[in-house]
Amino acid sequence: MRVILFFLSIIVLSACTSSPKIYQFRGDNRDGVYNEENLLKEWPEEGPELVWTIEGLGNGYGTPAITDDRIFLTGEIDSVALLFALDHSGEMIWKKEFGLEWMVNYPGSRMTPTVVDDLLYVTSGVGDIACYGTETGELMWSLNMLSDLNGKNNRFGLSQSPLVDGDFVFCAPGGSDTNFVALDRFSGEIRWIGKGLGEFATHCSPRMIERGGRKVILTFSESSLIALDGSNGDLLWNMEMDTLGMIYANTPLVDGDYLYSVTGAGNFGIKLKLNEDASDYELIWKNKALDNVHGGFIKLDNYLITNGYRKQYLKVTDTETGQIVDSLRTGRGSLVYADDLLYLYNYRGFIHLIDLKEGKLEEISKFKVSAGSREHFAHLTIKDGVMYVRHGDTLMAYSIQAAEE
Repeated sequence: MRVILFFLSIIVLSACTSSPKIYQFRGDNRDGVYNEENLLKEWPEEGPELVWTIEGLGNGYGTPAITDDRIFLTGEIDSVALLFALDHSGEMIWKKEFGLEWMVNYPGSRMTPTVVDDLLYVTSGVGDIACYGTETGELMWSLNMLSDLNGKNNRFGLSQSPLVDGDFVFCAPGGSDTNFVALDRFSGEIRWIGKGLGEFATHCSPRMIERGGRKVILTFSESSLIALDGSNGDLLWNMEMDTLGMIYANTPLVDGDYLYSVTGAGNFGIKLKLNEDASDYELIWKNKALDNVHGGFIKLDNYLITNGYRKQYLKVTDTETGQIVDSLRTGRGSLVYADDLLYLYNYRGFIHLIDLKEGKLEEISKFKVSAGSREHFAHLTIKDGVMYVRHGDTLMAYSIQAAEE
């Protein structure tokens, strides 16, 4: 009996200490990969079935966060930052104002909410960061990264989707002393402050990795790719870019011993080898033709796939050599992956369905999004057989689930 009780206690303890499910920018791992099955392998000429459309969400480029029963996204109306909660049929459950929104270059919201259990975290282009309850939209805490954390804004407004790990939520005010900050995610209290390089924050949504017993935050500041100690914010290393820029937006990716990153603004795509605890790195290759600005990139097996900015092709790079092995003219856009196929949403409003076999790209289908307003900058989100497309003040839900045989 004692043995049975012992094992029961272990099971209960494991359940209580398991990591919470996090819904965030570009999927579970911020890598653009959505773990979906049985999706359509081609679309009709007019595109997949449009299930519903909701308008009036305000200006914005942020992708929605889709949980098992809710849709959360942000928008801007009359300079006010708004947070919306919808059900899976597109019906409004609640909406909240959480400060002001960016109104200079490309006005509108520019982030994806991060949802952890019954709490969600949002930021605005003018530095507001807040925590809300998911059920009713109750405000738990809020502060401003510029006025409360001595941050400084950049050319296009702060554009970051909050990173959550354990009891912390992380943000980048971009101040000379308060460059990167860890907050208690339940109270908003400061837990540590990292000085980094004292530079402007970029538009990168950071990534946390664990390596050699150390948690490491990977992100960009104005001049460099940087690695911070996740326990105290100390700068571990930085890799300088060729040109200064505050628009570095693509989250770095780590696969095994290697880090991959793609940046625009006259910079490059890279492969680094990290040491045992990620406190240092070795450059393996860099390729200036990989110049995507904010559309993301995908790693599949030994290939890196990303969209070009200057030359508007989808490019396939061999991760062993750093050389481009294939390309497809698609225009600039954002890229995700689900059920063995690539989805590219370009700046002209076309969504392409693309296959990759042995390093070769083949376009299967494409259609044009007709609803919405302004730029087609938002990334796609795919969940439970539905593809969600944000275009300005409009959110569309397309059914891409294949029929059961």
